[in-house]
Amino acid sequence: MTLKEVGIDFKRVPLPEYVASIDAETYTPEIIKGQKNVIHDIKKVIKHQRDFRKALGNDYESFVKYKAGTKLNIHIKGDDDFVWLNYKDHAHIVEENHIHVEAYKKGTVVMVYENEKDFVHHGLTRIVVEEGGTLNLIKIQNTHLESQFVDHVLTEVHDRGTFKAVDLQIGSKNMIINYDTNLLGYQSECDYKSMYMAADDRGLDLSFTANHIGKKSQSDILGKGVLNGKSKKVFRGTLHFERGAVGSAGKEEEFVLLLSDDVKADSIPALMCTEDDVIGEHGASIGQLDEDRLFYLMSRGLSEHQAKLLVIQSSFKEIIEEISDEDTKILANEIVDRSIEHVI
Repeated sequence: MTLKEVGIDFKRVPLPEYVASIDAETYTPEIIKGQKNVIHDIKKVIKHQRDFRKALGNDYESFVKYKAGTKLNIHIKGDDDFVWLNYKDHAHIVEENHIHVEAYKKGTVVMVYENEKDFVHHGLTRIVVEEGGTLNLIKIQNTHLESQFVDHVLTEVHDRGTFKAVDLQIGSKNMIINYDTNLLGYQSECDYKSMYMAADDRGLDLSFTANHIGKKSQSDILGKGVLNGKSKKVFRGTLHFERGAVGSAGKEEEFVLLLSDDVKADSIPALMCTEDDVIGEHGASIGQLDEDRLFYLMSRGLSEHQAKLLVIQSSFKEIIEEISDEDTKILANEIVDRSIEHVI
């Protein structure tokens, strides 16, 4: 049974009524260490609003393949490969990426998006983690607040393989993010850590799905966010246990702080099961800042603004600590600290 069949709509955050024509150009992200193959393509042009909306339908994959200005093929072949992709101040991007982790190899791929001008992004990343392999994927999106950011990650994990993703959505006007992982193998694992923030009239549509297919597969979905102004958010954490996924276990949680009465926040935990011998847990916590905690901090000499800042920073700490690379962790902390000031 699909999400659509049970009435859960993927497109919940409305897109702007008009999107200008854009040129999706080739780009050369900064690569630090690791293997890569860059296939340059001719410049493609997205001319109409319908093309932008088309990316959210069932043909998203074909849309990106046709429009993509550049393709990256990343092969993890070592015991601790590290690849850094820095998409800073590029033109509009339509990208198609492939990441392949060989058996019993381990790697980290960092993708940072920072633009000072508004732009449109469409991304499709396909990931294969072979037997016993491990991939740590870190995505940090901190683009101009009038940007449109759409990103889709499809992953398959084989026997005893592990896929871990840390996804930070900080900037952009509208964000539509979708992670979908097929846990194909015995004792395969996926771990999603999502952090987001939005204010004013910005919109987020976040979806994280773990499809348990192999025996004794494991998944963990954790989302943390803060919303202010008239921002809109939809967060879906979906655990799907297929027949044959005996002994599998999945957990989904979301915690969101609301700093305004005008915020619209939908949390949709879903558990779908066709197998008996499994464990599935899900839950969501939505509320305002703890007044007692704020009073305690303010009684120690902090202003109300400083107290709010400290509480929000501490709530995000668990997500940022999942970033193993120290330079990336420092960057994430700097971006988050700057952005919290604007949100509160």
